[in-house]
Amino acid sequence: MKRVVIFSEINSEFGYLYISKLLKTPDIELVALVTGYDSELCTYYLKDPIQYNLKNVCLKNNVKVLQISDINSDESVHSLKLLNPDYFFIANYQKILDKSVFNIPNKMTIVFHPSQLPKYAGLAPFFWMAKKAETESGVSAIKIAERIDAGEIIHQIPITLKGNETSIKIRQIHFKKSVELLELVLEKIRLDSIVLMKQNLKERTYFGAPTNNDLFLSWNMTCEQLLRTIRAGYRYPSAYFHSQLGVKIKVLTATTVPRNIFLHKRHKSHVGASFLWNDKLYINCLDGYLRIDSVDSNEGEIPFRFDIVKNINLLIDRIELDLLETLV
Repeated sequence: MKRVVIFSEINSEFGYLYISKLLKTPDIELVALVTGYDSELCTYYLKDPIQYNLKNVCLKNNVKVLQISDINSDESVHSLKLLNPDYFFIANYQKILDKSVFNIPNKMTIVFHPSQLPKYAGLAPFFWMAKKAETESGVSAIKIAERIDAGEIIHQIPITLKGNETSIKIRQIHFKKSVELLELVLEKIRLDSIVLMKQNLKERTYFGAPTNNDLFLSWNMTCEQLLRTIRAGYRYPSAYFHSQLGVKIKVLTATTVPRNIFLHKRHKSHVGASFLWNDKLYINCLDGYLRIDSVDSNEGEIPFRFDIVKNINLLIDRIELDLLETLV
């Protein structure tokens, strides 16, 4: 029996999929989950329809749970050594481990990362894949190193994308493939056949968490740039713009429309001008119109229709203040 400790965020879907697989795998003893406190939720999953609690899953299956704030403290190191682990598995855990921690296992600490390393290292690969309309990706299992996501490769599986997926769709695709990757790594562990290959770090790209600027919808962008930003921020943290009163409008889906569609209609021509047509909001951007199809409200994602949104506090200011110009 190989003794495995998994590190994951307490509400991580990624961690849930891995724990479920490990609990069913012969010759693997899931010794413990290392996670944060109940209030320390990973923001990736806040808008997901299904919410997971890895602590509860593990306790129901008699797996020890260590909720640790300072993972690199002497106390944490002592507690982890007492587990006598053969492997640490890092699966969506956002704290950085010191050598004093990742050298504890008898065999190895393995990081499972949802990109084709050395490309898209870092915390937010799905956001940036959507933002850049990526068509080539993959999932990676690596031996941990002091530099984030830079360790030697154990195994990778390539993934082909269409380039028009939302970040959540990209996440779903990568998580499914990551379970296949886990199965392959577990087989290598069983056969004691792990062979390590160095990454070509000259090809490394690294992306951190998106900033507000990365999510802001500027009407000086092209239609394609706007769509990529909306797809990247889909559901959470959401692409946005501001009304004239500074109200933050979160856009979840949109469609681009060529300018010649409205040449026969009276409308303002400057970039950023907006109008309603058939209950839809159109905004003039650099090379066409962006039609707002759905927005985020207190009730979740709703379609943009004037008769629906006019009574929602989030949107009422911009409508009443003529941010929209109704065509006549």
